[in-house]
This record gives sequence, C-alpha cells and structure tokens, in this order.
Amino acid sequence: MGMHHPERTIAPVWPETVITMRGIGIGATSELVTEELGGETDPAVVSRIYAKTGGLPLLSKAVVTSARDHGRIVQHNGVWRQATASFWNDDLIPLIDGILTDYEPEVCALVRSVAELGEVALDIATERFDARLTQLACDYGLIRLTQTGLGGALQVWPRMFSDRYQRSTIPLSTIWKHESALVPTDLSPEVEGASLASLSQLFREHERRTVTATFAAWEAAPNPTTAGAYIVEALGVPQERERIVRVFAETAVELEDASSTSFEFVVQQANWLAFEEQRETDCRDLLESYGTLHPEWRAAAGAAGRAISLMVGSGVEIPKTEQDDEPTGFVRLERAVRALISGDTEAAREFADWTPTKQVSKATSTTVTAMADLIDGRLDAALGAAERLMNQGEYHKLRGAYISGCYVAALANYDLGRRTAYQGVLNSVLLVGRPQYLFQAFYAALLQLHALDQGRGGSSSLRGALLRESERLQSRPGPCFGMGVDFATTVAVERQAPLLFDQHIAASVRRRRELGYLVGAAQQALYGLQYHLGANTAHEFQRVVRRLKTPGFDHASALIELLQSDTVDGLTRWADGVRKAPYNASTVRLVLSAARSETDEHRRETLERIGRSLGSDRVVAEWPNHAGLEPEGEAPGPLLTNREHQIALLAGRLSNTDIAERLSLSPRTVENHLARAMRKAGVTNRHALFEAAAHSSGR
Repeated sequence: MGMHHPERTIAPVWPETVITMRGIGIGATSELVTEELGGETDPAVVSRIYAKTGGLPLLSKAVVTSARDHGRIVQHNGVWRQATASFWNDDLIPLIDGILTDYEPEVCALVRSVAELGEVALDIATERFDARLTQLACDYGLIRLTQTGLGGALQVWPRMFSDRYQRSTIPLSTIWKHESALVPTDLSPEVEGASLASLSQLFREHERRTVTATFAAWEAAPNPTTAGAYIVEALGVPQERERIVRVFAETAVELEDASSTSFEFVVQQANWLAFEEQRETDCRDLLESYGTLHPEWRAAAGAAGRAISLMVGSGVEIPKTEQDDEPTGFVRLERAVRALISGDTEAAREFADWTPTKQVSKATSTTVTAMADLIDGRLDAALGAAERLMNQGEYHKLRGAYISGCYVAALANYDLGRRTAYQGVLNSVLLVGRPQYLFQAFYAALLQLHALDQGRGGSSSLRGALLRESERLQSRPGPCFGMGVDFATTVAVERQAPLLFDQHIAASVRRRRELGYLVGAAQQALYGLQYHLGANTAHEFQRVVRRLKTPGFDHASALIELLQSDTVDGLTRWADGVRKAPYNASTVRLVLSAARSETDEHRRETLERIGRSLGSDRVVAEWPNHAGLEPEGEAPGPLLTNREHQIALLAGRLSNTDIAERLSLSPRTVENHLARAMRKAGVTNRHALFEAAAHSSGR
C-alpha cells in the first residue's frame, strides 16, 4: 500500500502501526530559518513558515530558499521580512509532487480535492468523500481536523500542500456552514497546529483581497473616502508602507473641510505620524490644527491626540475640561482608557458603555470591559470577554479586536495557571500578525510574553527576534504590562543577579508610576516579584497599590506587608483568606518566590506549606521557568523584615553593642538579624549590607 515517506517511519507490518514524525517546533524552525537566511529574521516570517510547513525540516528549508530567491523574503535594515502576500513559488511543485507520489492515487486525489476547497466542514466531508479514504489520509497525516470559532473542518496538512493546488480562494464563510458535534473540546498539538495555520490563512487572505481591492478603488478615484478605506485595511501591513506613503501624499484633503470623512482621514494621518514615523509632536500639531479650524471636532481631535500619546508611552494627560457629547466616541474612549490604566475600573466600565460609532466600535468597548475584569482579578469573566473579542476578530477579520482579546486571554490564562492555553494564544498572535496602531502596544507586549515563555530551553534566535521586534514597535513604557522592553530585558539579562534585578525592575515600576500608568506599574512589579521578591520592587508595588481603586492586587499587597513582619501567624490567616477566593496561580508564584529565598527555616517551611495548600505542585509542574527552577547563578533573596532593614541601616555606622542598646535588644539578637539580612541580600559584610539597605530606602 503506502510507500516510504522521507518524513515518516512505517512499521514492518503494515498497516498495524503508522508513526508520523512531528515537526520540529516553532523554536527549532526559527533556528533553521535564521541559519538558512544567514541573519536575523522577523518572527512573523518564522511563524508563517511554521504554519505553512508544519515544521517539517525539508519543506521548511525549501520554502525559505524559494521565497528568498524569488524576492518574497527580503532583508530590510538587517532583518529578513516578508515582502509579498504569499511564499508560494512554482519551483516547490516538484518537491511536493515527489512527496505525494509515495501515496495511493485515490488518496492523492482526495488531498487535491480538499486542497482546492481550502477547508471542508466535517458534515460536508462526510457526504462528499469516501470515509475509508478520508481515514487513510488522516492516518498518513495528509489531512487533519482543524477548528476555529465557527466549527470543525478538514484541511490538507501541511498547508503548503494546499497551496500546490489552490488556484482560487474560497472564503471560509462559504465553507463553514455547520457546527459539528465531532469537534473535540481539547485539541491535540496536531489539531492545534492545523487550526493556527487556518487562522493565519483566514487573516492573510482577507488582508490580500481587501488591500488589493481598496487600493484599486483609490487609484480609480483618489479622494479621502477611498483613501480612508484603503488606509484602514493597510495600516500595520509592512509591505504596504510605500503605497501608504503614496496615498497620503497624493490624496487631496483640505484642512478647511469639516466633513466626518476628512476628520477620519486626518486621524489616520496622525496615527501614521505617531506610530510609524515616530513623530508624535507632528501628530499632535496636526490634530490640534484641525480642532482649531473646526470647533465641532475639537473635543474629538484632542481626545484622539491624548489617546495616541498615551499608547506610545508619553504618559497620561488630563485635559482642562471634560466633554462627553461628541459624535465619534473618541472622548468617552479616551476617558475610559485613562480610568482603566489609573486603576478606576468602575469608571472605566461606565465610560465604556457607549453606543458604537463608525470611529469607535463595540469591540473597543468590549476590550475596555475585558481589561477591567482582568485588573480586578475576575479572571473567568475576563477570559470570557477575551474569547468573544477573539471570535469577533476572527469572524469580521479585525486584527485589533483579535490581538486585544489575545492580550487579555494570555494574562488571564497565566494567572489561572493554564499553560497550554497560554502558549496557544501566544502562538496564534504571530500568525494573525500586527494590528492597527492603537492596538500595536498589545501586540508588542505579546511578543515579549512569547519571548519570555521560550525560557532557557527555547530558541535563542526566536527569543532575540521577538524582543527586538517588540522594541521596534514599542520601546517606551506603555500603559499595561509588557508594553516597553525593560521588563523582558531585565529578566533575560539580570534574573540571576538579584540585587541588580530588583533595582532595575523597581526603576521600571517607578517610571510607569510617574507617567500615570498605575496599573502597568503594579502589574510590572507583581510579575517581577514572582521571579525575585526584592525590597525595592516591593516598596514600589505598595506605593502604587495604595493609589488604585481595584481590589485585584489586594492579596499580593497583604502578603508583602506580612513578609516584612517577624511573625508567621499572619501568614496562616492570610492563606485562609486566599483559599476562599478564586484560584490565582500568580499568587501561588509569589508565595513560592518568598519561600525559595527565605533564610529563616520556620518561615520558609510555613510558606512552603501555604504554597502546597494553594496548589504550588501544579504551578511548579506546568511553569518551571516561572517557579524559580533554574539552578545557575546566585540565589535570590527575599524582603528584609522591618527589623532587619532597621538594623542594616544602623550597621553602617554603629557596632552591634550600640545597635542593641539603641533598640533595646541583646547583642546576640542583633547579630542574628544581621546574619539573616546578609544572607538575604547576598552580601558578605556590613558595609555592603548598609549600601543595599540604603539604596532601598532612597527610592
């Protein structure tokens, strides 16, 4: 029957056993692609090649070589990036045909039929195709089940085989007619891979069609209406940059024109200036000029400018007067976002309760609500809202909605301890691609989370490429966690140097607090404390939490307060309260962080016992890179208690006897406190301990 396949091992007795080799994974694919191209590669290129080839090395290498040779991948500013909508070239036909000739003609015919359709709903496939041949093709690994928000279907795998035969694109909406009870709720890695490839195809094909159509419409009639339609689709697509510049340059827009079409086009120009050209001042000047000329648009133009500045990292700006009554919804959106990142989640929900407009969609309102639930610690509600956003984004081909949903889903799954779901969300982000500019910060943050999740065993080339792309898109601190490269860089470089790690994370938290990004500051501190419970970071965390109106950080704040005391009774009572609340893996990680570096044996045992009662075994098993299980480097130290900190400061100028007399303690007690404090701080003498304590006091 089936002949030998270069990517497959067949047992001697056929057909009792078929072992299909899996692909090499996205990290190893990144290494292969980088080596083949001989330079840094855009993570989006790696993810697309992985989606198209399933990670099969032979096919991956052939696709990379062909795409480079035909100019579909080009080097721009030292980075290999995608230059065309597709990687397909006809020189791949002999390789794919050679692979398929190893199989029965009937199976090849079935593969071709499914490939030409793109995807076939399960119930339609049952009616149309022979069940035995379908099962045989599935056994070979040539056809797999995929799933999106619309149901289940069969598709050819890897997707590059589908490109071999697919000469016309059939919208998925014409294929996904019915839901099927056969769709599993828990997807295997193979099914998940097929689903991600389908997702990538969905957005890429829609992008290709709409960008082509809207640009053609603009060329036929260049005016603000056709230009605006094209810009909406093209913003964020790297290979459209030159045409976007041309459309802006050649579209005649009079600032004196007060129509809504002209206003929308001006806002698009402002976005381009701020996000792509890094000319925020020119962006704000353009909007201010338009608002001055047209008082009816002044409030909306001002709100749009403040929102843009907020997202690019310039901080929170409070207008002199607040106005709600304007037709675009920009003012309510800006006020909702401002309330959200200041920790006033109730006000954010109130402002987000708006009627959708042409400029501000319902998906944007849902994003604010989902973020509010996430910040408040209502993780199941946040995850439900995130899934609705992702479904809306997928159905309507809205990258912004999909990526913002992914951001909330990633952080909610992280806090819920759902590692597989967390990784699935991160993988889907790369395949969907960069969204429009106001959502770009979410995308950049997700690239950082993806890089951090690679861990010490992941691909160094992929991790580096993800961090560099994130920095290119959002180098400055943003309003939420992961926006700005300082956290990921500190984790990557200084995680094994506790004092430097603590100082740098605390500085990044302080920077966000000063910009008004209070929630981002609290999130940054909390995530840092899960790696290393440092005094500087803890101090900054407590400063921020006191200004927040959300209860989402209360458990962590209470634990840090207790860790600064000398008793353990409060820790036990704290744990009783936490057990009554919904499960939060980040709280468990914080307990683990405290326990792993606690030098007092009794306190350490208490924290370890509390951690086990809260589910630490599960966290350690699923998140080893986030549970302190990396042996190299110096062991991080926890917070000094208030007494230890007090004695450390006095140790710089007083003897143990003098300290004991001043604090009404015995010299032996002072000596014990100093010994514990030195072990925690990772220092070996009084002077170094004093320096560390003085630094934390001077925050």
